Amino acid sequence: MTFGELVKVMNTAKVFGCNRNQLGVNLLQAAKISVNGGELTEDRVAKWIDKKLPGNITSYFPDETLNGVDVISYFRRWTKDKWRELQGRFSEEMEGCIVNCTTDNRDEFYQSLLDQFTISLGLPLPEEPFIETPAVNEPAIVPSDIGRDEVMPQSETPPEQMLKIFKQAVLDFDIGRYIKSEPTDLLNSDFFDKAKDFIESIKSNMECEFIHYKEEIIYKAIIDFTRLLSGYSGYLRTNTREMIGLTDTIKISTQDAEKVSVTPYQYSSTYAPSNGRDESEEWKQKYATETDNYRKQIESLYRIICGIDIE
Repeated sequence: MTFGELVKVMNTAKVFGCNRNQLGVNLLQAAKISVNGGELTEDRVAKWIDKKLPGNITSYFPDETLNGVDVISYFRRWTKDKWRELQGRFSEEMEGCIVNCTTDNRDEFYQSLLDQFTISLGLPLPEEPFIETPAVNEPAIVPSDIGRDEVMPQSETPPEQMLKIFKQAVLDFDIGRYIKSEPTDLLNSDFFDKAKDFIESIKSNMECEFIHYKEEIIYKAIIDFTRLLSGYSGYLRTNTREMIGLTDTIKISTQDAEKVSVTPYQYSSTYAPSNGRDESEEWKQKYATETDNYRKQIESLYRIICGIDIE
């Protein structure tokens, strides 16, 4: 089973909260791939999925070893109670498939999926399994004071779990780069899609797994963050227009008209400030002020949640 075949099968389970290409990126990033001479973009990984991996792919991993612990943590974080749905997508009849399709033990399944991932990259299997003990974020049912069962973590408190999920989602969906990108210049349309997926992922986690902790400060802060981000994306959607046919390399200018970024970016679709009606200097100033206020509020809330600046 090739890397591309593995990612395609995993994507059909629809449990990872992202598209096929982003899933490939997330897996490789969790494995701690080291890409020399370029960025690990969705377009780049899409070619690896649809065609084949570079001949020297093993050199992208220090000592030809991937970070199995983080890969399994990624599996756990996104599948949890849905791991059987993912398992059901595999079959022993698939050529080269070593995923354990019959085990009732979730950790055994994760280990076999990790082994399949490792082999698909042409890397040797480790002598010892990567399964962590005890399992991170594994819930236990304990009686509550109000006569119902609550899900409580064995190794982390609910606020700690929420923070971990939030920080990882910010990385997975590239929210930092979205907020740091200057909205008075051209914007990559992928930002809007990733922001939408981020919001849906966070809301799903908060409402499904932590609803009993909705009075926690961090729960409220994370929900407020998604609302602010949704408002920001909605404002941009209303006040930008797609630049049809702009697919070649472009340069992003800064607010200072005398300075231009020297780093080119290639976008399949880009958006520029425009409301289709009034594009006077007064409107442009209002647009710049409104987007700046949104970004400052989002950055401030991120700082409150995580204790550091968004990157």
